[in-house]
Amino acid sequence: MRVFLLAVAAVLVNPVSAQPARWIDTADDPVLHRSLTLDSPVATLAPTAGEWMSGFAFPYHGVSNVVTAVASDGRDVFVAGNFTMAGGIQARHIVRWDLQSGTWHPMGDGLNGPPEDLLVASDGMLYAAGSFTRADGRTATALARWDPATEAWSAVGGGLNNVASSIIEDGHGGLIVGGFFSRAGGTEARGIARLDLATGTWMPFGDGLDNLVIDLAISPSGELYATGDFTRSGSALMPGIAKWNPGADRWESLGVGLSSMGRALAFDGSGRLWVGGLFQGAGGEYAPYLAIWHPESGSWQAPESAPNGRVDVLFTRPDGLIAVGGNFQTAGSSAANGIVLLDPDSRTWQPLLEGANSTVMAVESLSDGRLVVGGAFTSAGRLPADAVAIWEGDAGWHHLKPVRDGNGLDGPVSAMVSDRKGGFWVAGQFHRAAGETLRFLGHWDPVRATWTRMDAEPNAPVEALAVDTQGRLIAGGSFTRVGATPIAFVARFDPADGTWSPLGAGLHGVVRALAVGKDGEVYAGGHFKQEGSVGFNHIARWDPASDSWQSMSGGTNRPVVALAMGPDGSIYAGGDFSTAGHQAARGIARWHAGQEVWYTLGSGLNSTVRAIAVGPDGRVYAGGLFSRAGGQRADFVAAWSPDDFAWTALGSGLNNQSRALAVLPDGRLVVGGSFSKAGGREARRVALWDPSNQAWLAAGPGVDNTVTTVAALEEGFLVGGYFNEAGAEVSNFLAHWTEASGVQTEQPDEGPGLDLWPNPASDRIHVRPPPSERVQRIELFDVSGRRVPLRFSAGTADVSSLPPGLYFVRMRTDKTTHSRPLIVD
Repeated sequence: MRVFLLAVAAVLVNPVSAQPARWIDTADDPVLHRSLTLDSPVATLAPTAGEWMSGFAFPYHGVSNVVTAVASDGRDVFVAGNFTMAGGIQARHIVRWDLQSGTWHPMGDGLNGPPEDLLVASDGMLYAAGSFTRADGRTATALARWDPATEAWSAVGGGLNNVASSIIEDGHGGLIVGGFFSRAGGTEARGIARLDLATGTWMPFGDGLDNLVIDLAISPSGELYATGDFTRSGSALMPGIAKWNPGADRWESLGVGLSSMGRALAFDGSGRLWVGGLFQGAGGEYAPYLAIWHPESGSWQAPESAPNGRVDVLFTRPDGLIAVGGNFQTAGSSAANGIVLLDPDSRTWQPLLEGANSTVMAVESLSDGRLVVGGAFTSAGRLPADAVAIWEGDAGWHHLKPVRDGNGLDGPVSAMVSDRKGGFWVAGQFHRAAGETLRFLGHWDPVRATWTRMDAEPNAPVEALAVDTQGRLIAGGSFTRVGATPIAFVARFDPADGTWSPLGAGLHGVVRALAVGKDGEVYAGGHFKQEGSVGFNHIARWDPASDSWQSMSGGTNRPVVALAMGPDGSIYAGGDFSTAGHQAARGIARWHAGQEVWYTLGSGLNSTVRAIAVGPDGRVYAGGLFSRAGGQRADFVAAWSPDDFAWTALGSGLNNQSRALAVLPDGRLVVGGSFSKAGGREARRVALWDPSNQAWLAAGPGVDNTVTTVAALEEGFLVGGYFNEAGAEVSNFLAHWTEASGVQTEQPDEGPGLDLWPNPASDRIHVRPPPSERVQRIELFDVSGRRVPLRFSAGTADVSSLPPGLYFVRMRTDKTTHSRPLIVD
């Protein structure tokens, strides 16, 4: 196993109970964004005491997702695309890189959608064209202007009624915009239009073009060319490429055009037009992905050699070479991954070392000849480069360093579970953690602030986790191999020797939920069926004695996506099913292992259950997409009392779905999901339900996107999901809410809480209560919640005989109970 470390402050946690909820693919979920309007006025919940911790920013060497456009004014590089982070800072779809200082800077609040093209105009203004509707919170539909002097965004010409894909200057005080739209400002214009910057008026280009315009170019003699996915202008055929004839006020075809979509245009120094795209032919001749149009002769030519895949961008450098980017691996006989230079006269190719490891979609030349390259890659040359990098000629590739280090992930988290030793197993759709490779599954040590990578990794996302009675990890998901070993959908990892093993013969479909029974049996739920003498329907039980999967009385009629074990060993299953064991059971059911019988929970719930958690008193909490429980209103979360055999609502519930539940040691319920209100008041995606006070509490400002899993700690909790911000902290896909007041490293001044020093400790520790309180009892607990025999005398104890690790000192006084984490080294 490989361990990598970042020198950041340790985060102290103590997992004593965790009921991880499971991630569900919502691509086909028709009610994912459903929201119930509550009658309560907008207000803020009383917050629970605590804060979101820093440390889970991901150190992007670039940006967090695809780059679609780059531009430079000589001082800064402007990078745009479908990202929300750049170098560890928030940057919504557009960001500025300072060439002199080598630092990232946000551009106001950015845009609410990705630009497809950027233009630095002759007056120094930056124009963005794309699929957004707001810039810095203000209306700006498909077009926006950034003033570098005032660092402010403004709308342009009333915008467009759909997407803009390309923007250029015409050299006569106007902008020409191409895309997929039918109106520009208040003017009818199909696919392409000109904006007069002086008057703010739009002008159409004849009948326009009937589909998406992707790129525009103006020839040295001033002729306008357009390429894209169109086929006509009015009734005239115009397959993939066209030239504007201003005298005749119409578009003209270039011979028979292209056989498919054109995506890029560039003129070389001799006036020839190079065209790249997805096509296989130009002018009726075979010309895959790249072709040349000769304006003087009006003829097409296929180059002697071309890239072996789609060309997305062409850019003519000041030295006359053309940078060619796209989704290819070779150009002619040369290896060329995603990016290559073309000499248009000699028709020779110049690879840029190893190139990029995925598609290049944007190129810009700096004044000193360096190339800024953007796309969908994560490395350039052999350097980590997240979607953007700079080619420096003889010096090779240069990546754009992050603003900050951090232990965050580069993709969503779907499941977490305590390893019962103070650490956590974390699973999801990520490929890296803290800047290092970590695919789909890893181990987080909160004391040392380290991630550990397994030697053998699953070949597809892990979506469910559990730990068995011997401390081994059970993982379920969509994988079919672990390392080189075929293991289907569910596997066991032994941390003692670092080996993976199958559970029986595996299962026959994606596993979405896992639970471990009292006797070590494993329960798996998901999207699987197995016919035969032992039939599995969406849920099955693995028997450790026979190493085989067993049927659970017919299972359920639709997928199981949540599992939890009750205090008596019963297994609670949730999903979007309507029967369990061939009897009616809406959304949730209980399996009695001893009797091997399914039981209903009243009349169930009226829609999908996504998460289940069981409290120490046996109360069952369910979260999901439902609005009624047991026939009464219960919006997205509800509680089942086994004693009363009845469902109850948790106040007025949530205003959108819940997807994760966990019960804290003090009995409070942590809820994560897609909601923005709990109990009718503001609570962004995370809230706590206090059953003793029957009240909702907010976890500070919450997080900025969906939470899919929650894990309980001694004093707080971890959340995972799709977010990039927790409270005021950048926190990529994983965040830590703490209710601890910290640890002491030396004798502190007297304060309001318990004092503990030294910490870490290897010999003697000292504990002191607040000045106004009297000690009644001091105890030590390990991370599993078990009391450790230790004698305290006048607040002092000898810990030298204890195994190294994480512990908790708990002091009961005449007024309250205090708790502090302790590291024994």
